[in-house]
Amino acid sequence: MGISVSKFLLSFKRQNDCYFSKRDMYFLKVLNEIEKKGDILMTDEIITHIEFISSNWIDDEIFFDGKEAYKEYLENYQLTDDTAFSNNIPININTSNYVRLLFPDGNQIVKKSLLIKCFDFCSSKINFSGNNSNEIIITTISVEIFRLFLKFIYGFGLTLTLDNCIDLYKLCDYLQVKTILSLRIFGYVKRNFVQLSKTKKFYQNFSLINTDKYINNRLLGCYFKNLNDFNDVQRLVYLYYYTNYPNKIIFEKEILEKRYEKSFRCTPLKYEIYTFILEPYKKLTKEDHLYKFNNLLFTVGVVSWENEHWTIIREKESYYVACHYYLLDGNLYMNKVPIKIRRNNKIKVISYEDSIIVLTNSFDILGNIDNTIYCRIFHSTPRKYKPSMESTKLFYRFQENFNNYTDIKLDYNINDFNHFAIFAYKDYIYFLKEYMDYTVNYPFFRFNLKTGVKQDLNSPTNIRPSISQCIHEEKIYFLVTEPEYFNSPWEDDETRIDQITSKIGYYFNFETMEWYKYIQPKFALKHRNGFLRSQNGFLECYIIHKNIYKNIISVIQLHSNSDYPSQWIRVSTSQKSENLDIKYKKEHFLMWKESWDSK
Repeated sequence: MGISVSKFLLSFKRQNDCYFSKRDMYFLKVLNEIEKKGDILMTDEIITHIEFISSNWIDDEIFFDGKEAYKEYLENYQLTDDTAFSNNIPININTSNYVRLLFPDGNQIVKKSLLIKCFDFCSSKINFSGNNSNEIIITTISVEIFRLFLKFIYGFGLTLTLDNCIDLYKLCDYLQVKTILSLRIFGYVKRNFVQLSKTKKFYQNFSLINTDKYINNRLLGCYFKNLNDFNDVQRLVYLYYYTNYPNKIIFEKEILEKRYEKSFRCTPLKYEIYTFILEPYKKLTKEDHLYKFNNLLFTVGVVSWENEHWTIIREKESYYVACHYYLLDGNLYMNKVPIKIRRNNKIKVISYEDSIIVLTNSFDILGNIDNTIYCRIFHSTPRKYKPSMESTKLFYRFQENFNNYTDIKLDYNINDFNHFAIFAYKDYIYFLKEYMDYTVNYPFFRFNLKTGVKQDLNSPTNIRPSISQCIHEEKIYFLVTEPEYFNSPWEDDETRIDQITSKIGYYFNFETMEWYKYIQPKFALKHRNGFLRSQNGFLECYIIHKNIYKNIISVIQLHSNSDYPSQWIRVSTSQKSENLDIKYKKEHFLMWKESWDSK
C-alpha cells in the first residue's frame, strides 16, 4: 500500500494532529490495520459473499468449445483432472496448437484457438504463427487466478469471493476478456464495493476497479446501501491517497454528503419476500421473537429506509413506534423504537432519500385542528467514529433513535392524504390528486421542503389511480390501473377473465417538468399486486400473484428493455409458500432482504 500508514502517522503526529478529525484518526487506524493484515473482513462477510457461477452461464459457443478444448488437452498430453493444471508440463512437439503461458508464479499450457476466442489481447496483439510462438510471458497476473478463469471455460464453474474478485477483475482487464463472464466479475466488484474497501487489494487497485475514475472527490459507478457507507468509503479512499502521496494531494477536511447525488447509485439489488400478518400485536408464546400487529388501522405506514424496512405503528393515542424486522442467526426479530410524531387525525409516511417524511395535519395555538399540512423530516443518524473503536465497527449500523428531525409547516389543506400520490425529490415534496375533483384547478403541485412555498404544476391529461410510483433516472414512473377484461393464461395454466392494468402509463420528468407516456407491464389485478423499482440501472417491475388455491405467492420480476422501451423482459419467477389460513382475509406487508440472484 505504498508507504506505511503507521510511519505516516508518526511523522505527522506532532505538527499535524490538528488536521485530523476523530473520524479521520479512526479511518487511518483502519487503513494501518488493513496494510498489516491484508484485510479486516469478518468471517460471516467472507462466507455470505461467496458466489458460484456455473459454466453453462457463458456464451453457448465458448461453452462447447471450452469443454471440447479441455477434452483434447487431456488426450494430447495424457493428463487427468488432477494433473491438468500443473507447472512445467512439456510442450507436445507433435502438435502446434498449444502455447505455454509464463506467469511470475508458474506456467500453464493452453490451446491457442481458445485463447484467441476468449481474449481480445491474444487475438489482436499476439502473433501465434512461426517457431517462436510457443511461450507468452504475462507478468501482471498470477497463474492460480488464470487457472480459475481457465477452469470456468473448461466447464468447472467459478467461485467468486471477496479475496479473488479483484484479481479476476485485473485478468479480465489486462487480457481483454470478451466473454459475458467479465461483466459478472465487474458487477460483483461494484456490488461489493463496501466490503472490498476492507481489503488491501481494493486500495492497491482502486484506479482500476473504479472504472468511472475518481473524479472531483466522487466514487462513481458503485453500489452503496446508504449515504453513511458512501461517506465512509469516500473518506477512506481519500485518506489512503493522501497518506501515500502527501506531496501530490492537499489535505482537506471532510465535508459529509447530506443527500444522494447522481454520482453514485444507492440502489438495493434483489429481494427475498417475507410476509407478516397485521393482526394481534403481541409476542407469541412459542415464538417469542415474532411480533404481530393487532389492527391494520393502527399501522400508519411502511417505508424502506437505508435498505431496511420500517413500519410505523400507533400503539396508543399520540404514541408511535417504528418497527424493524431483521434476521439474526436464522431467527426473525423485531426492533421497536419510539418515534416522535405530533398529535393528529390524519397522517402519511413516505421515504425520502436518507430520510423519512411524516405528514400530518396541523393545530393552532389553542390545539384546534386547522387541517394544513405539517411536515416532519426524520434524518438518519450519522455514524460517529472514535480512534479508540475497533476496526470491526467500520460500516457498523448504529441504533437509530429518530431524534434527528426538522419541521416545516405547509399552509395548504389537501383534505384526505389517500386521494394523492405523494413523493419527494431533491428539495421538493410533490402532490398529485389521483381521484379527480373538478373543483381543484391544479391537481399537481409541490412544496419546497426548506421554505414551504407552494408551486402549481401542469398535470397529466388523463389522471388514473396508481398502485406504485418509482423514481428512476430523473423521472418518476406511475404504475396505473384501468379496468379492462380479457382472457389470459395464468402461471397455473388456467384461463380466467380478470381485470388488468392499462398498457399505457405515464411518468414525470423532473428536468423538463413535463409529463410523458410509457408502456407499462400488463397484468391481472385480482389476487395480485405490483410495484416498480429502480435497481441495477434498470426500471424493474415486480408482479406479486397470490394464488389462494395453492396457498403460495408468486413473484415475477421484469425489467424494461432500454433498446426497446415498449418491451419488458422477464428476469425471474419465484414462488414462496404463504403458510396462511386462506379461509380468512388478512392484510400483509412485504419486507425485503438484500440478496443477489446470479442470473
